[in-house]
Amino acid sequence: MTMWESEDDRGRERAAFGYIQEKTGAEIVKLPKTYTVDFAAQRDGKVVSFGEYKYRNMVWGDYKTIVLSLKKFLAATSLYHTTMYRTYLYIEDKNSDIRFADITTTPSLTGAPHTVSIGGRTKLTRDFNDIEPVCHIHINHFSKLGVRNATDTDQ
Repeated sequence: MTMWESEDDRGRERAAFGYIQEKTGAEIVKLPKTYTVDFAAQRDGKVVSFGEYKYRNMVWGDYKTIVLSLKKFLAATSLYHTTMYRTYLYIEDKNSDIRFADITTTPSLTGAPHTVSIGGRTKLTRDFNDIEPVCHIHINHFSKLGVRNATDTDQ
């Protein structure tokens, strides 16, 4: 949980986790806020991957890239090098269209300095923590998971 997370945000996240679990067949386990990623996915009681979920107030195609905190990207890379489990970034747009990308092994991200800029929440900045180094992940790297029922905000 971040200091700016609302109850609506938490409800949307729970619903998305339920949807991801349903579509992937893996059990989604929310991780403590001390971890930089949101969840672990497990099968038969063993972790098989990690995940980060983000809601974006946009529609797929509005932008050429999705931005992610460089800190989150580095944490995902570190998890991969330590555990050999991939981290998937799940992005939900305002139409409840959820897409995902493997952010640990995508060749155009690793070692590509042109994909990093200073950015973040620049329009409605809440405090200085909203502006930070971010990775730009091209939308072509994302695969469609599906469109969840947006009226279901809690699972």
